[in-house]
Amino acid sequence: MQTLDKLIGQFFNHNEESLLNNYPGINKNILQESFFDFLGYEIGPGCLLSYSESEKSTKYFNELQKGVPLSYITNVGHFYGREFFVNESVLIPRFETEGLVELAVEHIKTISGPRINVGEIGVGSGCIGLTILSECFDRSIDFRGGEISESALMVARKNYQKLNFCIPDSSSVTFLVNDRLEGEDECHYDLIVSNPPYIKKDQDENLVHHQVREFEPALALFIEDGVYESWFVELFSQIERCLKPDGKFLMEGHENHLVRLKEIASEFSFKEIEIIKDLSSRDRVLSFRKS
Repeated sequence: MQTLDKLIGQFFNHNEESLLNNYPGINKNILQESFFDFLGYEIGPGCLLSYSESEKSTKYFNELQKGVPLSYITNVGHFYGREFFVNESVLIPRFETEGLVELAVEHIKTISGPRINVGEIGVGSGCIGLTILSECFDRSIDFRGGEISESALMVARKNYQKLNFCIPDSSSVTFLVNDRLEGEDECHYDLIVSNPPYIKKDQDENLVHHQVREFEPALALFIEDGVYESWFVELFSQIERCLKPDGKFLMEGHENHLVRLKEIASEFSFKEIEIIKDLSSRDRVLSFRKS
């Protein structure tokens, strides 16, 4: 039997180059915290591993050597200070997307009225919508999250069950299988948010980290180059139909394509169309209102 710190240290030293290639910035402390997530509990670094823990460590290290993302190994994604269940059916929550949530929460605070209708296109793990609901605990929100992938919706529902104690009883949550906003009610939403697929399959694929290409769901990442603009034309048309007058849309997008998407949005009855940069000064979010 070995102690945890010795086991982690030996594995890291023997595999440092490949680990850093697959997990930029990883170190022994991150490996240890990830292993705790994998076990579901913490143990003292100097403690001897039990037989069961030694077996689990073998599986954990095998997955690391394959380059499987840490969040898929542990089934834990961290977002906005909360833990979400994730698997290969959904994108791994990323820090950059937290800016989209902040913008949504700021906007909700400006909306008057007893109830607010919020929709999400491509709900995935549910990290965006459920975080918005949790951060707006003092508001009554009817949230509807659509998703084309049924397996992704299973993850969102699991996270709702896990985090519903953070959501006020006065709010409601509905998840549905849907392609964008097909069949949704006209003039229904005060706010629509989305982190849709926004990477051009051929043009941008080489810019994507190899781990993302290999393990994360392509359906949530890529759009074929030839239909990229028409896909967003259809999306914006549905948003125009489903937003209330003066309702708002917030979408995370690709820094190389948001300027063009802003031009496309200007062809609709939208106002206050703007691109918002993230903390690294990269174009990140497209925002507009319905006239």
